[in-house]
Amino acid sequence: MSRFFARLMAAHGQPMRPGLAFFGACGLLVIWAVLLFLVAVFGFRGYPEIQHLQQITYPESGYHLLPVKLSKAGFEGFRWALWAAGAVTSLAFVLVQRRKQKLYHEMQALVAELRDSWRALGHSLRHLPRSYQLTALLLLALLTAVRTYFFFYFPQEGDEVLSYMCFGSEGIVAATSFYPLPNNHVLYNVISTFFHQINTGFHFTTRLPTFLISLGGTVLLFAAVLRFTSFTVALLTVGLFCFTPYSIYYSFVGRGYFLQAICSGLGFLAVLGICYRPTRLRLYWFVLLVTSILGFYTIPTYAYAFLPLMLVVATRSLWRPGQVAPGAVLATGLLTGVACALLYAPVMLVSGPRMLFSNQYLKALPFATFTRGFASHSGVVLEYLIGQERIGTASVLLIHVVLLIGLFIAKPGTWLRQYGGVIVLVLLLPYGIITWQSVFPPPGP
Repeated sequence: MSRFFARLMAAHGQPMRPGLAFFGACGLLVIWAVLLFLVAVFGFRGYPEIQHLQQITYPESGYHLLPVKLSKAGFEGFRWALWAAGAVTSLAFVLVQRRKQKLYHEMQALVAELRDSWRALGHSLRHLPRSYQLTALLLLALLTAVRTYFFFYFPQEGDEVLSYMCFGSEGIVAATSFYPLPNNHVLYNVISTFFHQINTGFHFTTRLPTFLISLGGTVLLFAAVLRFTSFTVALLTVGLFCFTPYSIYYSFVGRGYFLQAICSGLGFLAVLGICYRPTRLRLYWFVLLVTSILGFYTIPTYAYAFLPLMLVVATRSLWRPGQVAPGAVLATGLLTGVACALLYAPVMLVSGPRMLFSNQYLKALPFATFTRGFASHSGVVLEYLIGQERIGTASVLLIHVVLLIGLFIAKPGTWLRQYGGVIVLVLLLPYGIITWQSVFPPPGP
């Protein structure tokens, strides 16, 4: 069957677009994995572990306790619903494997693309010129040394201490359902709970996960950008990002921002692949789907990355529906929403929806107040991102101007001419979102 597909793609000169069966396979895989995770967390627990969450104090203008919204009967119903849904999806997965029909072949094709792409990433790194390899390794060693120094010597920061006290050290039930403040970066704190099982120390539980994530994520992002551009562009892009003070700070502080940044970067590259390099469309759609789910489960503010990315592929589907199917965009958005709704169901049931949907950061300002403060707030955000109060805003504006000029003067076929428009859109669209919301997201720690 795989040979048939290969001959058919070669005959047409381009790969076949993933169809409904592919997104059915992705949906089954993703929902099955989510349900298995939730069953593993709650399926073997008793209600006393939910009641224990009421004993966890959290600081908010003093210390408070969060009343649990979920009753014992409600918890038992939720637990058995997870078991039933998990059993149904597991049965469906087994049937797909046994019958070996369309969904099975789509899964096989996806696995093949994932395997080939992973090999291609390694190949691109191993076959760089020796001087390029030494340059990249030297900069990575320098970056790791800087991160290591701050890992040990930077004072404990308030939010990461709160994460350790309320989530990482309290176990996976607290990490997945206790949400008294928007400080719970759920996926990151879930990872921290596993480290806490090995060593209960603050640095091991809270800081080591983000340190390892930032190290692995840096190498992965560099290899991925290298596949789309050149060594110089990949080195400058990833290097400048990683050496900004803000990036260094969140590469060792026990929070989920660097994990979210990796998801954003990989999601962006997946969008570039969907729009401009449709050779591995299954891989790109799957990466976009998975990074979106993981990004949202880390912090709901991933919406500021997700919506621009989806708008880009949606626009591409309207402009060139023969290349990007509108149904694929819709399916990706729908599956992301369903998976995130399942993952955040424990938060909604146990802690309630208030902190997810009506916390202080989401409170809309009067539009006149918003417009008066927009320029100064944006300047503060840009200064935080660059790490320089005097030239932060000017630096970011200069980057946008250079990109816009480069779009017109770059030669056809160059990476800037090809990807520059998408880069500018993804950078600017979040400002449109916060304008529509009339909110000022917090600029920094």
